[in-house]
Amino acid sequence: MPLLVALSLGGTVAGCAMVESDVAGKSRAALADRGIEGVSVSVRYRDVTLRGPAELRDRALAAVSGLGAVHDTTYAPTTSAPVAVAPVLGARYDGRRLILTGTVSAVAQRTALADAARAARPAATIDDRLDVDADAATVDVADLGLFVAVVRAMPAALRSGSATLEDGRLTVAGERRTATAGALAAPLRAARSGGLDVTDNSVPGAAVSAQPQVVERRLANLLAGTTIRFDTASADIRPESVALVDRVAAVVRPAVRANRILTVRVEGHTDNQGNAARNQNLSLRRARAVVDALVARGVPRGRLVAIGYGASRPVADNGTQAGREQNRRIAFTVLGG
Repeated sequence: MPLLVALSLGGTVAGCAMVESDVAGKSRAALADRGIEGVSVSVRYRDVTLRGPAELRDRALAAVSGLGAVHDTTYAPTTSAPVAVAPVLGARYDGRRLILTGTVSAVAQRTALADAARAARPAATIDDRLDVDADAATVDVADLGLFVAVVRAMPAALRSGSATLEDGRLTVAGERRTATAGALAAPLRAARSGGLDVTDNSVPGAAVSAQPQVVERRLANLLAGTTIRFDTASADIRPESVALVDRVAAVVRPAVRANRILTVRVEGHTDNQGNAARNQNLSLRRARAVVDALVARGVPRGRLVAIGYGASRPVADNGTQAGREQNRRIAFTVLGG
């Protein structure tokens, strides 16, 4: 990491920590000045969350909301006197971002997790949503170190997934890049050896050929310069498009078998000629007709969704005949893991 970037990141973390420490201190002092006991304080930059008995809500909010250092104040009523918040740490990876969640009792713990996320390879965008609450129970130093190692390995091992640490239990879930745990194998072994109760719910991901972006690209290539055609003002597929539907089914059928969470959205579109409501209805009926045709060719209906957009999403100028022909189309969006 370039020195300038590292200094910038370090300065940002330190600056946030100083602000949060200042806001927390002033909030607790304000509560004490009003004689309010049994209300805990947690801080996310300048936003304060108070937790305590419902009957203290108005007094506590009045004490803290007026502080100049505080941006926003919320109150979470408890049914009894607050106790130390159990440390629950989480990390989610969506293929691009590492999202850190949970509550820690010290800025140093938050920094350790954020630094681990930044050290991940391949690099991921860090979305730090961790809260620092001095009243929270402290995460065991050894457990935190084991969790940090898991977080660092997630982007290399998972296409997407999550890890949580709660009460000595470490749980990992998601879609692996390989048949084995890959880069997560060593951190998970270390976690077990270190005394954590480890559950690995990650599963092998679908073959590359069944990944949504690959399937969607193949379908787009099939439709390049053409589309599934229908009789005028009808949802009946024209005979010359039957072969194209066959080719679409040949792409979708094996993909949904290989990727158990893949779904194909069949989207109907029209030009802007005529009544908008009729166009929307027609586009939906045409999308449903394509779904029916694919089901007839062996694609499970539960993996297909029909939607009609009418004339709301043109790709060409409706002012020309050529543009209107391009806008009358069926498109496919592929969703899933």
